[in-house]
Amino acid sequence: MNKAGKYKLNALKTIARDFRRDQSGAIAVYIGLLLLVLAGVGALTLDLGRLFVTGTETQSYVDAAALAGAYQLDGQPGSRARATTAINDKLFTNSQALGALNAGTDSHPVNIDTITFYSNLIGNVVATSDADANFVQVSASSTAVENALIGILGGPDTSKAVRAATAGNTQVICEIPPLMMCNPDETASHTAFSVPAGSQYIAKYTGPGAGMAPGTFGLLDSPTCGQGSKCIAELLGHRRPASGCYSATVDIRPGQANGVRNALNTRFDMYDNPFFGSKKNDPNYHAALNVTKGWKDTGGNPNCPNLEPWNLADHGAPELTKFPRDTCYSDASCARVGDGIWDIGKYFTINHPGVTPPNPNMSRYEVYRWEIDTPNNIPNATGVENGNPTCNVPATDPRDRRTFVMAVVNCLDQNVAGNTDDVEVVTYMEVFLTEPVDFPSGTATCTGGGGETPTECEKTKNQKMEFVVEMIREVSPGALDGVLHDLVQLYR
Repeated sequence: MNKAGKYKLNALKTIARDFRRDQSGAIAVYIGLLLLVLAGVGALTLDLGRLFVTGTETQSYVDAAALAGAYQLDGQPGSRARATTAINDKLFTNSQALGALNAGTDSHPVNIDTITFYSNLIGNVVATSDADANFVQVSASSTAVENALIGILGGPDTSKAVRAATAGNTQVICEIPPLMMCNPDETASHTAFSVPAGSQYIAKYTGPGAGMAPGTFGLLDSPTCGQGSKCIAELLGHRRPASGCYSATVDIRPGQANGVRNALNTRFDMYDNPFFGSKKNDPNYHAALNVTKGWKDTGGNPNCPNLEPWNLADHGAPELTKFPRDTCYSDASCARVGDGIWDIGKYFTINHPGVTPPNPNMSRYEVYRWEIDTPNNIPNATGVENGNPTCNVPATDPRDRRTFVMAVVNCLDQNVAGNTDDVEVVTYMEVFLTEPVDFPSGTATCTGGGGETPTECEKTKNQKMEFVVEMIREVSPGALDGVLHDLVQLYR
């Protein structure tokens, strides 16, 4: 081989050897591979980011829908139908900005997939009626979100965001006396409360540990002070009881608390021990604007006289009278629950002689308000009884002191006896106290006592007290200065 050929061969060997050893440009391979990975990540970032935003919008929608539906869950007939209508209402539609990217429309509705009502979220117990529908779950999906890059990489062309929300409605009632009544209309087969407005209800108090039955009233544990007798009594008498708030269940206080009768009678301008002898000038325990009760003034302090129930044998024909009870009580055609028919003519003849009732079908509460709202119409018989309060006169009466709210419970169905917790409330009822809380005729007269610590005789006597009210109405959210509130919230 000549020199020229040998030189060329060596040159080729050198080039081959240098090529094998040369690493310049190797990064290009990695860059090419990395570009593929980055393209995939970019596709995921862009498309999944859009899907995430769409999911957030869809979640906002189902949250609003569940809350709107839960607000309708009041336990009344038709509540689930009303909730379904509210959920499908488009007033709160959250516009889905990124759905159907290339659909050529600005409207991207969220589609409701399922609506499920639950009675209990523990175990996801499905509701069987309007009465036990306490929660609603709304599941919805977005319109299709078109994937811009994922499809190029072999993924799906579209994606959907599916979200769900569960909300419930709990009613809480605040600043009411810790009082309850056993549903007077309850039987072994009937648990609905259906006592009409205007009907009277005579409730009896029960002794310690006694089983509660339809037609009895009792006390509730106070969320603020538990079962203390003095605290319970003061909450019963206070013009604005700081009793905390009660919800769908209440705790029943066992037995009787000292001072219950006296606490309720502060509304009639009557201040007796235990606990209330010193409240005559306390504005927190002021009387009602109209305290007409048909009790005889027997002397004492002119501004806070001694009183006793009117007795025909001792006092002759009454010059003033309390509201007559429903006439069905006198002929024994009713027991605890009256029918709303009462002798309005007798009341006007005695308390408003020569005046015709504005309406012969007025309830006692309507007459009572007519007496207050019409100037100089509160009954007043000089030297006998003044229907205007004189002992603890209210400066103002923002709340009607002879009306208050009571929890109504099914004592038979809930096996209420003594100290019973977590008792379900059927409803809350506003009632009108038609007469002072007193003892039935024939109740034993106790001697001594009358102080802050009742005698055994007084304790036994208190178990027999009568509590007579007239039904006004069931309390609805927002009524009565906002004492009853719907607490609607998301649970999951």
